[in-house]
Amino acid sequence: MEEIQKTLAQTIYLLGQQVELRDELRRLSEKLPPLLQAQAEEFEKLTGKIAEAKAELGELEGKIAQAQQRHDQLAASESSLQGRINAITEKVVKAVDAFQLPQATA
Repeated sequence: MEEIQKTLAQTIYLLGQQVELRDELRRLSEKLPPLLQAQAEEFEKLTGKIAEAKAELGELEGKIAQAQQRHDQLAASESSLQGRINAITEKVVKAVDAFQLPQATA
């Protein structure tokens, strides 16, 4: 009889634990959907921000490409101008040398 009472007490205790666990699971189940909804909304916001950042990155890459192209054009122009300056300098030096030769011989 004592053994039956012990087993019955343990069974009642375990049933009480089961009820507590079920109640806790129910509370968690009630809390979960709002948490998931909040996380989904936050994820959606972050996805939007990522899309905006990608768009800005694309714009910046386009501007960088334009700047690089302009830089290349300026470098080519500078090289061309330097070549022309060198050619003019050479002509001036020859003209000065040619002008000085007749004076030196005179």
